[in-house]
Amino acid sequence: MLIAAVVTAATLASHAIGAQAGGTGIQMRAVRFWLGEVKKTSVMATVDVSYTLATPVGTGPQAYLSYQVRVTVLDEKGGILNDEKWPRHAPAALRGENASGMETLSFGVAPGNYWLRVEVKDSATQKVVADSIHFDGYPVSPGASDLLLATRMRQAPSGDTTTDIGEMSRGDFRFVTAPSLHIDLTQPIMGLLLEAYTPEAVSATLTLKVAMADGTDLVPLLPKTQNIPAGGGIIASQFSLEGLPAGQYLLKASLTMKGKAIERQAPFTVNVEQVALTRNVNETAANRGLDEVYFNSLPEDSLDLYAEVLELVPGVTSRERAAYRKDELSLAAKRRFLIEFWAKRDDIKSTLINEYRMAFYEKVGYANSHYGARFVPGWKTALGKIYAKYGAPDDSLPSHMAGKGAPTLVWRYTHGKARWFIFADRNYNNSWQLMRSSEATESGFPGWTSVVTLEIARDLATWLALPVNYFDHDQ
Repeated sequence: MLIAAVVTAATLASHAIGAQAGGTGIQMRAVRFWLGEVKKTSVMATVDVSYTLATPVGTGPQAYLSYQVRVTVLDEKGGILNDEKWPRHAPAALRGENASGMETLSFGVAPGNYWLRVEVKDSATQKVVADSIHFDGYPVSPGASDLLLATRMRQAPSGDTTTDIGEMSRGDFRFVTAPSLHIDLTQPIMGLLLEAYTPEAVSATLTLKVAMADGTDLVPLLPKTQNIPAGGGIIASQFSLEGLPAGQYLLKASLTMKGKAIERQAPFTVNVEQVALTRNVNETAANRGLDEVYFNSLPEDSLDLYAEVLELVPGVTSRERAAYRKDELSLAAKRRFLIEFWAKRDDIKSTLINEYRMAFYEKVGYANSHYGARFVPGWKTALGKIYAKYGAPDDSLPSHMAGKGAPTLVWRYTHGKARWFIFADRNYNNSWQLMRSSEATESGFPGWTSVVTLEIARDLATWLALPVNYFDHDQ
């Protein structure tokens, strides 16, 4: 599955070396890492979507942009490996300031040739713009990964698997990246990450140079020497490029291990001073609240639907649920309720968007698209409710039958709080019901082991790493 996150940034539109653009308003870059234990390639892809591809809906400060992003990974024969799509929104004010929305994706591929295709569909006009890039899955160890550049990088404490909104991760490192990185006088720090692959422990030296976009060397940086353990390791660094004139550049890296040099490079842009200052002003203005832009643009029936699903928001109180009186509140009052409800849950005030609100409604949208039943929206079904609350499971045990037991499906979550959910299709018509869960707030089905058989229940306990007789008392 593709893993997608979104960050919104005002950036100077450019068609930089190493990033596919083609005049479409879409930029892409794929950074590849080698997974030696399984002989596969892990791909981190970034997709930059210019807001000029979307037509403003509405006028004045309440105008907004709405578009759909579709990402497809295809093999060299045109076979589809992954195909997913999701909606995006942004304040219309950002459209005129060379701003863009960033999508970050992670997926794995076997050795071979592939295409990453991106389609952007404007919700207002239904116009579709598409672009694609080609990349290879490594057949053998490349010695080093592609070079990854970042505008923000940090090393998380050992064992900490959390990431902030917009961040990607590799090992203990968390970073924000882009197809063609942009730095400026307000943010002159740039980070890099490179993985080295070696069967034995070695000392590696990384030499860096800033070059013009045509490859002409310009500025050498201090080399970095690091011991790489057997099997490989990560080389990460941050440095300031303050004073570098506006323009398009390459960061060229040469990694030397046991006398052999491996060359890598990645593009970046230094914004002109006025663009940097204008960006900060626009981000501050837009940060007054995308929630206001979003809910003020919705008709009343949509507001009612958006309020109805709030019962699935973790931590929602009975007082909050009762406060939204569908038949009593005015249109303005309904909008104000939703704006204030989500404002209290926006825990990243420094960004343009309410990431928590967007993530929740995207999960509800996915549930409606994939788990709906006849006359029942997806978020009201057993599978849809769990997905809307907790997102996609980290692991699942597909439906199976044994003897006379009903088909079962198990979802397991390992990020954050460990959770698991067992569903069964009692009526054999794809109408799944929640049978049992480790989550005390989720009601199960009494006597569920008689529905799926105790034999199956014991198999499920084993898969969940529980004692084999863990569910025996549930009969």
